[in-house]
Amino acid sequence: MKLNYIIASIAVAFAATACDSKLEVFEPGGDSFTGTAVPVSNVATESLPGQIKLSWDDSDAQYEYMRMWYKDPKQGGLEVKKLISPSQLGKTEIIIDNTRARYGDYTFFFQAFNVAGQGSNIVEFKAQSGPAPKTFTEPDRSKRTKVNIAPEQLSTDNQEPNEGPVTNLVDGKTNTFFHTRWSGTQVPLPQYVQIDFNEVHTAFAVKYCTRVVGNSDGYPTAATMQVQPVGTNDWVDVGTISEGMPTAKNTASWFETPWFLYEAGFDKFRFLVTAVTDNKNYFHMSELEFYDVELETYDPETDEEEVEPVK
Repeated sequence: MKLNYIIASIAVAFAATACDSKLEVFEPGGDSFTGTAVPVSNVATESLPGQIKLSWDDSDAQYEYMRMWYKDPKQGGLEVKKLISPSQLGKTEIIIDNTRARYGDYTFFFQAFNVAGQGSNIVEFKAQSGPAPKTFTEPDRSKRTKVNIAPEQLSTDNQEPNEGPVTNLVDGKTNTFFHTRWSGTQVPLPQYVQIDFNEVHTAFAVKYCTRVVGNSDGYPTAATMQVQPVGTNDWVDVGTISEGMPTAKNTASWFETPWFLYEAGFDKFRFLVTAVTDNKNYFHMSELEFYDVELETYDPETDEEEVEPVK
């Protein structure tokens, strides 16, 4: 197994092997340490999603290099080894990737060496991983289910009083349209269309059609998907769109978003337009549709098969 490490704000060189006593040679940094090697005693640990962070102060390092190793339970107890040189910036941070909270304690062993290869005593530190993140996929886009929206479920924060009521978005006609305020005193973007649902949703997508006749400006070019979690008055951003949004005049152009997810569930939704063609203070469209999406979930903490222990 190859583990990738993120070294933040340090100058650390190391080599890694798994289940192999032959460690790669590396170039030590700074002056060579010839005294009695002393391993680190101040390792701080942090649980991250599917990762463990190890960090320590190297400002008074008493070693030329350290050997660190641990057994990876995800690989059936395979031993992973690393060589670490002191940081020239005074602090070393190492991220251990692809870990799991379900395995509990990971035990890390450290042994320090001087330039002559004389080793210290071995010290150990225990740490736990944060839960590995779930992954989601939409295996069949054709299974998206359109949600029926009644006119009274729609609202907006900036209705144009002279034309284009928001209810036109669900009349099934692309030759009508909705328009935010262009007359009188205008207000800048962002502006939104809101849907108040009678049920809870989690995974969703949106589809809309542009205005067919009229403006050459005011076509949405960027928007944020916002949801209101059930039982709250908060609005949460769950994603944005910008690429490929249609802006052609006199054409009924449909645009369908990728899927978005708010696992805890929501009962209100906002299509929040943040940018439009020609930088106008309004936007318009002819139809707006909302779809429930079927997703497949993979949870590494519960769905992953165990690996046979290393003999």
